[in-house]
Amino acid sequence: MKQVLIAITSAILFVQASAYAAPIGIPGATVGTNNSMITAEVNLLSDRDLNVDPGDPAEEVETTQLILKGEVGLNKRVDLNVRFGFGTFEVTPGVNQINTDRGPLFGVGLKATWAELPDANVKIGTVVQTLRMRGEQDGGTGGPGGVDGQRHSFTEYDLAIGAYYTPPGRTPGKKELVLLPYGGLVWSGVDINGNAREDDTFGIFIGTVVKTGGKVQYGVELRIPDQTALSFSASYRF
Repeated sequence: MKQVLIAITSAILFVQASAYAAPIGIPGATVGTNNSMITAEVNLLSDRDLNVDPGDPAEEVETTQLILKGEVGLNKRVDLNVRFGFGTFEVTPGVNQINTDRGPLFGVGLKATWAELPDANVKIGTVVQTLRMRGEQDGGTGGPGGVDGQRHSFTEYDLAIGAYYTPPGRTPGKKELVLLPYGGLVWSGVDINGNAREDDTFGIFIGTVVKTGGKVQYGVELRIPDQTALSFSASYRF
């Protein structure tokens, strides 16, 4: 029954439009039943190529987002997260250049752990998520097709599978600096103003989280080659 619920929720997330996906995070690292975590995220997408009509100039998108994420454990293997924040995005060069002012964003996602390798200290999981962002055309930067005040939407939705490693030998109750490296494969689609625009749909993500021994942890993540994106995060667990 749990697997059916996860599948239905994932399908609902994937049909949402006007969204931009956030960093993947650690697949398989759930917060646990009735536990919660708050995370501040900075996501920098410096290059993602877009699919264009033959004969048109190549286009790419860039974006910057500041996000506050709340995460709650539905049970020991499944987390639900909600994101709020704001961001901007730019599509260049193209005839209809887009360069938005700062706009609001809202997102939702699921993380599930479905396999463990105790002897290797590895957990494997899946992440499905989407995040809604819209903005108004920044006056004076839009090119021939950019109309000042025109509203634009940008969508990227992700389905990722990956794993993370927990170093052995930690002392229970003792504050120690711990590194949790992770990585995996991600499928993502893109649309701009309701039109599918993805050029490459498959990529990889790698990252690490640093636990300081208390309730605070810090992370960094890189996504390539379907896009070049770098994100930083700081989390508090309670």
